[in-house]
Amino acid sequence: MGVVMTKPVYLGYDIPAYHERLRKAISRYGLPTAAPRAWLRHPDFQAWNYLGYMQPSGAMYWQCYLFAALQAAGIDQRPDLSTITILDHRWHFGECLWNFAPRKIEYQVRRALLGLNYIVVIEFEIFRNVRYFGPPPPGSVAAHQDYGRTIAPHIQGLIWGKWPSRRQRALFAGGLFGASGIQVENVYDLMGAQRYVGKPPYRGRSVYQRLNGTFGRRPWPDMSLTLHHLLLSNLSRFCWPELTFASGEGSAILADAKRIWRDYTPGSTHPTDHRPPLFSGLVKRPHR
Repeated sequence: MGVVMTKPVYLGYDIPAYHERLRKAISRYGLPTAAPRAWLRHPDFQAWNYLGYMQPSGAMYWQCYLFAALQAAGIDQRPDLSTITILDHRWHFGECLWNFAPRKIEYQVRRALLGLNYIVVIEFEIFRNVRYFGPPPPGSVAAHQDYGRTIAPHIQGLIWGKWPSRRQRALFAGGLFGASGIQVENVYDLMGAQRYVGKPPYRGRSVYQRLNGTFGRRPWPDMSLTLHHLLLSNLSRFCWPELTFASGEGSAILADAKRIWRDYTPGSTHPTDHRPPLFSGLVKRPHR
């Protein structure tokens, strides 16, 4: 009898290691003006409450609230629940010229996926050895300008019911090295899928070429402190709910997740390792 191979369960990112990298970046380069003063000593200060996009535990606690809302709606029991990844190189920019436009990304996704049920978040991939070449400055005779390492916003989320049609898929330009614009995969482990949807930019990627000419990616766990500080400077003003959007049946679920965030706290708010406490339950907030 043959052995059935399954993908490994995704346990989540290493929160303590990410916390340490951010702490070192702040210590070396200073606290960005947009970041709360409390982050100077503790970047994770009340992450369960603020859900800061750049807080080490912020994504984990937002996943807790989303998971509770998905369960309440019975979406976790649907056999057609799938993950969706959306790539479009037109969203990319370079480290030397920050050009993140979340509302434009959301507008494009909403128009393209009209009529579908989904909840998605905006994430970032930072490429160590892929340069971003854009238009030159005014008056330059150069064909293009090197703006440094490529920073690639993209979409990760959950979708159920109908999948995107061929016409809808064609509305996205795809990622680097010919990566398709939309990738949809059936969920085989909901807990792992939920942890994978909504990760902070805690590490980068290195691109390499295989012997057959195709390209692969490796983790870049020791991404430079300058890049961590750049991301912190530009993304600390966002919280996870601000970079999450939904459509169809997902809209009510997202609204419920925000209500749960307002009215409850996770049962476990002091994680000791990198595994999100999705099973920890929720505790009613005291009346203010």
